[in-house]
Amino acid sequence: MNLRRFFFVMIACSLTSCQWSTSTEDQPAITTDTLQFVYKRIKHKEAGSQADISYPVFKKQPILNDSLDTYLKQQKTADNYNLHAVVLRQDSSLTIIEINEVLAGSGSSGKNTLTHFINWNTKKSQSIRLSDILIDQYPDQLNK
Repeated sequence: MNLRRFFFVMIACSLTSCQWSTSTEDQPAITTDTLQFVYKRIKHKEAGSQADISYPVFKKQPILNDSLDTYLKQQKTADNYNLHAVVLRQDSSLTIIEINEVLAGSGSSGKNTLTHFINWNTKKSQSIRLSDILIDQYPDQLNK
């Protein structure tokens, strides 16, 4: 009886130590946290309005910083002083920045929120547009 139990345990141990499947699929060469950044915040009161702007500043990424700065300046000139940009995803191929804008509105709450996204190709240092992803003439099908 003991010998039978011993063999059963040995077989069970040897089967559990085997690798039943190994992935032969190529894994994408994506590494996380490839960009370094710090958040910058501007908060001050002006005549009749209050500015509250926070956004990431990336190290060694002048084109991305310029793109983000240009967008924020365009929104600020539209009298939007509550802007908050947050890095949602960041790896060696893609950076996604979410920009939330709080606008003074005429609704019952008095505020409206808009959310925009900047999708950035980290390797090419350029913005990703819908035309970069879709095949030719596909936007026409979407706009029907």
